[in-house]
Amino acid sequence: LNLTEIIPQSSVRYDVNDQRLDIDVPQAWVMKNYQNYVDPSLWENGINAAMLSYNLNGYHSETPGRKNESIYAAFNGGMNLGAWRLRASGNYNWMTDSGSNYDFKNRYVQRDIASLRSQLILGESYTTGETFDSVSIRGIRLYSDSRMLPPTLASFAPIIHGVANTNAKVTITQGGYKIYETTVPPGAFVIDDLSPSGYGSDLIVTIEESDGSKRTFSQPFSSVVQMLRPGVGRWDI
Repeated sequence: LNLTEIIPQSSVRYDVNDQRLDIDVPQAWVMKNYQNYVDPSLWENGINAAMLSYNLNGYHSETPGRKNESIYAAFNGGMNLGAWRLRASGNYNWMTDSGSNYDFKNRYVQRDIASLRSQLILGESYTTGETFDSVSIRGIRLYSDSRMLPPTLASFAPIIHGVANTNAKVTITQGGYKIYETTVPPGAFVIDDLSPSGYGSDLIVTIEESDGSKRTFSQPFSSVVQMLRPGVGRWDI
């Protein structure tokens, strides 16, 4: 097994005197651990539970020869069982003159689909309303959930590619302010977890090598609200 053939720009060195094996792998080939993000393999469904919230209101008035009474009750209830979430809401109205009526709505079961970073809903729900007005629907809905992504991937930012000749420090500034800094080993590197502070200011990338030399290049950057990062999708079926 030759590591240098499998991973370009990697190196393997063995120091006989110190009995030490040094392996260098470019940062672009290293698995990324995003800040403030929990790996999906560690997610839990939570405990089984039932819940109910309600609001009650009664009204009574009397005038000579006439009595007027009404009762209103609203509730939101649900149950969590394994990965599934059952939810329902409704209200009850009673009036002296018109009698009583019930109205149930928002009845659905829901669960996470972690492998798709999405939510599955069966029953009554609403469209997102991002492009058109939100409307109520009844059926099956599957939609992407940006809350399942690392926070830095929820909004758009360019991906920075570069090559370090030695163990180097990479600094990124925007509008004169430092917004990112990291250290990378020799070889290709990729920075895909930026959080730019604006939507229309280019990024300045500085690579400072261990010998003191510096290289700088500019990364054009502009964005609109609906733009997404490469590899990230937003959909609703």
